[in-house]
Amino acid sequence: MNLSETSDLILRRLIQFDESLRNVHIPKDINLLDSGFLDSIKFIDFVISLQSDFNKEIDFELVDLSNHSTVWGLSELFSESSLD
Repeated sequence: MNLSETSDLILRRLIQFDESLRNVHIPKDINLLDSGFLDSIKFIDFVISLQSDFNKEIDFELVDLSNHSTVWGLSELFSESSLD
């Protein structure tokens, strides 16, 4: 799965994760925290759910999630090219 496909999947998962976002346009480059789409607790919960979806564990001590708080940023974390 390439980066674009990963970002599409993450966007779909985000809408499934929070149904209130179903009819909202979410640009892939907008900060999900700063924009108010997710608060910090929901963001961490969402990342944890993505770990299951992608079967990839993120070491929160090594990864600065503030650098990955957009759909594109999350896609970089979870795309196949970033898998160990």
